[in-house]
Order: sequence, then C-alpha cells, then structure tokens
Amino acid sequence: MAKNSDALEILWTFVRGDLEASNFEHWIYTHDEVESTLGSDCFLEAISINFADTKQVNEFRHRLKKELPVPAACSCHTLSNKHLLTMGGISLEGFEHLVRGVRHMFWLHRFRCKTCHTEWWLAEEARIYDVWILFRSWDTPPSLNTYHELLSMAVSLGASVRYFQPEVSIEIPITIEELAQEKPGMKVSEIAQLIPVPLEIIRQHARDVALKTGLHIDFE
Repeated sequence: MAKNSDALEILWTFVRGDLEASNFEHWIYTHDEVESTLGSDCFLEAISINFADTKQVNEFRHRLKKELPVPAACSCHTLSNKHLLTMGGISLEGFEHLVRGVRHMFWLHRFRCKTCHTEWWLAEEARIYDVWILFRSWDTPPSLNTYHELLSMAVSLGASVRYFQPEVSIEIPITIEELAQEKPGMKVSEIAQLIPVPLEIIRQHARDVALKTGLHIDFE
C-alpha cells in the first residue's frame, strides 16, 4: 500500500469506526487516490463489498488494520474519537499534560501526544468505574459539565464494574452526594441506572447521605 497521508488518515478513521460504512463507500468511489493507496487487490475487494453487510464491513476493517501503513510510532491512529479505556489502559508517559481540570470539571484534562501531536480530552471517572474516556481533539471540551453526565457517558460506552460488598463502599455515598447536589430531588432509581448495584443498597446509601447532608433525594 502507498503512503498517501490524507487517504491513510481517512482509511484509519474508517478502521477505528469513526467513519460510517456508507460514507466510506461513497469516498472510495469518488476519489482517484484510493486505488493507488490501497493497491489493486485491496481496492478490488473494497469495491466488491456489500457495505450494508456488517460482517463484510468488519472483516474488511480487520484486514485494513493489519495491512495499513502506521502513520506514527504511537497508538493514537487506532483510538476512536470517543474511546473508553480502563484506567491505566494506555501509558500517559507518551503524552504532554496541557490542562489539569477544566473550570469546575476536575475530572476533565487536556493532553497532547508527544509523537504525533494529536490533542485529546481525557475524562477520568475514578469513583465507580475506574475508566478514562478519550475524546479526539476538539476546540471546545466535550459536554461533561456534571458528574451525572460523566457517569452517563461511561455507562453508554459500556463501562462495567462488580462490587462484592457495595453496602460498605465509600465511593458510592460520595457519588450519590455529588449527584444529589447537582440535581436536588433526584430519584434513587435514576441513581441506580448510573451505579450498578441493587436498588435497595442505593436506597440505603441515599438515606444515609440525605440524613448526613440534608440533601433532597426522591426515595419513590
């Protein structure tokens, strides 16, 4: 495969799932540089794919991931624009820390890759799920203005955790207090959608928080 930098960037965008199959199909039929970048055999395979067939698309993505030239000696090109990682899933030694915390959002940081210079927002959820959410460089921070939004984002991206003794957790009541401060009158069932433990345990922690702090929580 040839190293056409613009075409390679689009190909890697497709491989990591940030470019929809239909848009990728339109691109390969409307840009002359695609064939020279992919090579004849891979190009013929690409134009023979049924892009409505998820299995065929995923198999082609897998092939490209193994065969595409690597644009830089880092992993940034493989990370999707909104990427969930367990905390420590990548080493931050290869990144320059630009901003620690954005306004009141102590969980949101700005990094730059020292190798390819891609800039990232990193949202750190360290209480419940112990995950990082990476957002590829945008001028404005992602919409994570509250801890509720941070937890909701983590859940939507598939974050999970198992508690062996959730009834004695320190982190759960701290998180419930944060959520109740952000949204007075929040229902315990809504809290339970964000914290993966039985509803009755959430209700007991919430009662303790309400008694201790005077915050209003709806126990339904």
